[in-house]
Amino acid sequence: MASPSLSLYLLAARRSSGRPLPDYPARPKDGSLVWVYLDAESDEEGIAQLIQRMHEERPELSFLVTPETGQKRSATFPGATLFCPIPPDRLPDLARFLDHFRPSLILLTGPDLPPALIHSAATRKVPLALADVQLAADAPVPWRWTAGMAAALLH
Repeated sequence: MASPSLSLYLLAARRSSGRPLPDYPARPKDGSLVWVYLDAESDEEGIAQLIQRMHEERPELSFLVTPETGQKRSATFPGATLFCPIPPDRLPDLARFLDHFRPSLILLTGPDLPPALIHSAATRKVPLALADVQLAADAPVPWRWTAGMAAALLH
């Protein structure tokens, strides 16, 4: 059951961000695509190592990394890794992104739990995995005012 704060968030997220969205790189035609949502506070080196190991175990996997800054930072990712900015946490923007890339798995990293993204993934039945996610009791806004939202998202 959705919390009132999650319901309100998703109601507001029904509108597009209004920002022009970038032209996305082409999705690899063959195989499964893992979308790695790389939050600004994520352990980039650790996530890069995880992706490298996944690539070694399953070379047919393709990876899309969306750093919060939109740019690849210092970590070393497998050569075929695609990079593009994180789409706004708005349902229409996420629909365009998900329609384009059709990820087989979404890997969320860092302390951010984007509600509209998690909702969109669940609606589309795209598996979602959490890595390097830490929700502290004294977490900064927006989690303080959203009582029950994290629990509703992860239910």
